[in-house]
Amino acid sequence: MGEAMCQLCGVFADLERSIIHERVKAGLERAKAKGVTLGRPVGDRISRSTGGAPRRRSPSNSHESARPVERAVSRRLFALIVQQEAPAEFSACTC
Repeated sequence: MGEAMCQLCGVFADLERSIIHERVKAGLERAKAKGVTLGRPVGDRISRSTGGAPRRRSPSNSHESARPVERAVSRRLFALIVQQEAPAEFSACTC
């Protein structure tokens, strides 16, 4: 009984989806018949203030910002780096 109910719900969902699809297509055809322009407005991609040239990203929004990136370094890696770069007189230290 439960399996039949699940299948029946699936049938109704499929019917609902096809009805929505038909409504959307009819609405788009009606809008085209009225002469409505569909899609993104032209002014969204091109700045009018630059005379049609694309807008430049500000450094704070781009991936190429000048801010330094903080990275975590483990204590072990830090000790290895210090050990390699330390002068010979400090290499005898067993800290």
